[in-house]
Amino acid sequence: MGLIGAWRAGPGGDVGGALAVVAVVLLADSPAAAQMAVSFGDHVRVETARLDWLAVVTGIFIGITLFPIAYNLSSYHVLKERFLLWHSLRALGIVTLVLGHAPLDLAPVVAAGTLVHAIILNLGFDLAIAASGPFLRSYLEPGTIGPRTHRLLGWTFPATLLTTPAMLVPDIPGYFAFRTVILCLILGLLVWALGGALRRGSRAARYQAAAWTGVFAVCAISLYHDLVLGDSFLAFIPLIFAALTVEIVVGAMGVSDRFMTLKLDRDRGLAEASAMRSAALSDPLTGLANRRGLEAEYAQGAASLTAVAILDLDHFKRVNDGYGHDVGDDVLVAAARAMSWHPGCFAARLGGEEFALFFYGEDVRGTAERLRARLPRTIRDAVPEVEHSVTASLGIAWPEPDEPFAAILKRADECLYLAKAAGRDRCVFALKDSGTDPLAATETLADAGAAPAAEVRPARRLTAAA
Repeated sequence: MGLIGAWRAGPGGDVGGALAVVAVVLLADSPAAAQMAVSFGDHVRVETARLDWLAVVTGIFIGITLFPIAYNLSSYHVLKERFLLWHSLRALGIVTLVLGHAPLDLAPVVAAGTLVHAIILNLGFDLAIAASGPFLRSYLEPGTIGPRTHRLLGWTFPATLLTTPAMLVPDIPGYFAFRTVILCLILGLLVWALGGALRRGSRAARYQAAAWTGVFAVCAISLYHDLVLGDSFLAFIPLIFAALTVEIVVGAMGVSDRFMTLKLDRDRGLAEASAMRSAALSDPLTGLANRRGLEAEYAQGAASLTAVAILDLDHFKRVNDGYGHDVGDDVLVAAARAMSWHPGCFAARLGGEEFALFFYGEDVRGTAERLRARLPRTIRDAVPEVEHSVTASLGIAWPEPDEPFAAILKRADECLYLAKAAGRDRCVFALKDSGTDPLAATETLADAGAAPAAEVRPARRLTAAA
């Protein structure tokens, strides 16, 4: 019995050759029977319960084969890689073969010798071969096999199934010979693809070569018996099952290794993309959001936004001119730290010493004033070489429904202009009932003793509150 015709016969009298050798190899040193002591008063009777080692080995083999299928299907939800599905399909074909040749009590319709049984055996065998090509081309790393080999591997699936009826209808002239040629070509193609990938340093190919070496060797010997010696390779069934066991274990290790490599590559790519996006949306000096990041925040949180502020450090040019730009940068970093203290406040640097703030929550006036008072203390503690107090002016506007980002930023900037005109180191708010004109009504919060806003405002009415 060989590769070409091994699956034409049912398990019948060949069960001893199918799994018995595997059982002997695995269990040669194990007890062939289990003893059970039963007590009847003063007498002890020892009974022997015989175990069906062939059924045990069958169950172990099926369990080993089903585990990679479960692993592949669960992994496919994480990475939609086709080699996971092809590997599962190939393992399913192997399970079908094992069940067909196992010494199990099957329903009469699929009993040995029936047409259904023959169809199941041949489909299982051919499915395992047919899925090998698509599995290999989706499993190996890109660039490790040539484009022509890559295309040919995809044709192994339909080419194999095209020859499957030859096992069920062997009397068609030339059909069986055609099947033999196709299987030989597929075997050669798989060896060629693996060899090429190994030459190119494929890690996945090393795993798969180790997994398939035993199977290829057994199949090659069987083909030699079929085509050269003209007889059947009697040890084909037990050897192929032993080789398939090795393939399932080593192949599953390779699939797991390839999956983890791809997952790490994907996670690394996502991390790099996230870092690039973060860099594109943030200011490199202060770590705050930049103008682009501010617009992204507005697009996401406009519905819950309470107020928008523009903050400018007062007389910042004196810091750069008197202490140098490096100290000026330290001041900007300290100011950014002061603006990040409140969880209901989102800060961004617009450029130079100008910042934007988004307020979320009800107490906007209190939060803004605490921030304005906190900022000089934070800068003084972080940059003690700056001898004078670095204060800030804020212009704050309330967003209107469906108001464009540029419009509300402009209204806040106009309030900032009024804060500077009123003497700096203060907050100027546009009143909520100001309508479309943000400067028609405003209110000012400033330190006690500061010049009233109404004395320095342009020709617009202001309401000042100390």
